[in-house]
Amino acid sequence: MRSSRAFSVFFPLLVLLVAAFTSVRTSAQVRTTLPKLTVCPVTQTKCPVVLTQCPPSLTKCPVVLTKCPTSLTKCPAVKTKCPPVATTCPPAALTPFNSLVGWVDGTPNGSVFTQQTPSQGCKFIDRCPTVLTKASTPWAGGSGYDPRFQATWSSDGITIELRSLRDCKVICRGKATLILPNTGSRVSGLAVNDSRSRLYQLETAPGFFGIVVYDISDPKKSCFKIISKCTGKTLTPKGTAGGLAFDEARRVLFIGTSEPTSAGNTHHILVTSAASPCVVRCRYQIPSNCLDPKRLLSGLAYDCCPKRTLYVTDGARNLELATGDSTRCQFTPGRCCPASGPYRGLAMIPGWTLKHVGKNCLGKPCPSCPNMYMGTSGGDPSLGNPDFSLDLVNAPGGLPTKFAILYLRVGACGPGLPIFCGAFHPLPFHLGPFVVPISGAGCNGFAKVPLPIPALDALCGLKLCSQYLILCPSAAGLGVGLSNAIEFRITGS
Repeated sequence: MRSSRAFSVFFPLLVLLVAAFTSVRTSAQVRTTLPKLTVCPVTQTKCPVVLTQCPPSLTKCPVVLTKCPTSLTKCPAVKTKCPPVATTCPPAALTPFNSLVGWVDGTPNGSVFTQQTPSQGCKFIDRCPTVLTKASTPWAGGSGYDPRFQATWSSDGITIELRSLRDCKVICRGKATLILPNTGSRVSGLAVNDSRSRLYQLETAPGFFGIVVYDISDPKKSCFKIISKCTGKTLTPKGTAGGLAFDEARRVLFIGTSEPTSAGNTHHILVTSAASPCVVRCRYQIPSNCLDPKRLLSGLAYDCCPKRTLYVTDGARNLELATGDSTRCQFTPGRCCPASGPYRGLAMIPGWTLKHVGKNCLGKPCPSCPNMYMGTSGGDPSLGNPDFSLDLVNAPGGLPTKFAILYLRVGACGPGLPIFCGAFHPLPFHLGPFVVPISGAGCNGFAKVPLPIPALDALCGLKLCSQYLILCPSAAGLGVGLSNAIEFRITGS
């Protein structure tokens, strides 16, 4: 996905504004509106449109609200057909708080579990069942989170798949490329480089590890394509590598290893760079007061926002490691708690909220489009996500005459300045106006402005407010409208 020319010119200003604005560490509840279709009354000529709130606990509208009831798929003969209505709520966050996600080994199939971090209490959150098959070796597995699709990359050691966490449906699947000649070599870790759309694969057999880099720029078209590969050695001849994580801002990889001794396994973190993923820059031995020396390291996850933290699991317990200068292996052990399942991979889901502020309106001679709203697409507003965008949906379409103008404020939405037919909330605005055409016809118009998030720690937690202004020029005059405004924070990767 490519930014508009105007946006690519103005978006770097966002980085310059970071130091001038302080982010408020509060979350807002998601509030969305969408149409609810009622049964067609006998005396009316078409199905009325009624606005309602989408239940906050659901990511999709209830089935009975998305279309006319089965027994009334059309209005009575003397009336028109029921008009099309939105079938899902506007996209939003998976969770308001950062959460752990990982592939869990099982018989005959694995699963994907999500749970709270140790600092949040470690409670189990949800699961996607029947994900891949049982792992074939004690070190096989891997998990990585893709913010573009709010989905998890998982591996059972041989196969890699991308699966949505919203509906647990498979997006793509393929066979992993194994590069070690050793018998029993399997995939043992996955990590995603968001800003460059790369998937890192860790592979291991006793004494060795390998890194394969895949292009995942368009997984719906081609799941993954190999770009490069390299190999290295573990710290001991019988050591195994398990667990992989990536620091988006510093472009370093974390590799977990388990090295056998007479007293059991010692667990280590190896730090390498994205440019040379098999060249170890430094190493750190994890203290033995949390993880089990009888078990292998099986997963790593990294959180750069709001605090730099590396999460480690052996499939039985999860450990937090506060991270200083990762290139010098500066780690400090923190909280430890039980894992929700026997993880064979670990990743981080960035938490955030999307707040809808105000209401949409359209002044004459714009047509009436009561289902119009502003939202987001491209997944999470996380550091490095190249696909995040700000969208106008169900607007009055009609190329080339209809236009939308985006305004963006660094900070929370204001109470709103009364203007035109409604209220304007991103005041004072710091970026914009960005003018884009509204495609489509009728009230199916759509416009978007890409907002790729730079992989800069300074943006972490930054609150943004944005809103669209709509122009409807015609022979009868110029109609002006306003979308609702949205407010959200930039989160970690």
